[in-house]
Amino acid sequence: MSEEKFNPLVSFQQSEVDAVLMYQKLSDLAKDPGLKETFKKAAADEGRHAAILRSFTGEALKPKSALAVAVSSMARVTGIGFLLKFISDFEYAAGKKYLPYVKDYPEIADIIKDEGTHGDIMYREYLKFKNR
Repeated sequence: MSEEKFNPLVSFQQSEVDAVLMYQKLSDLAKDPGLKETFKKAAADEGRHAAILRSFTGEALKPKSALAVAVSSMARVTGIGFLLKFISDFEYAAGKKYLPYVKDYPEIADIIKDEGTHGDIMYREYLKFKNR
């Protein structure tokens, strides 16, 4: 693997590992059982994404807690519902960053699909919150 492609893949892998922790923390904070389950499933998906990327990078990464701490702190202050639109946008953007790598790493297409699905789910949850 060339250095040019290696660094972005490690960065993407770190983002996925960090997202696992973020979703786990949000699941712990969620009072609504459906939303709690949604966050648990998203955490599992992000873990699967990290494993796919690890198969390319060979790196065993540990989560960095900054994202999870920031998001869970904001959730405690503003409520989870407020953050769902931000998380939705984050997921859509995450899918787009993978596009240049699909040709060399076809498995990344599954990650892109999942990120779009997560964006859709989080946006629907946001609309539920907003329309209460």
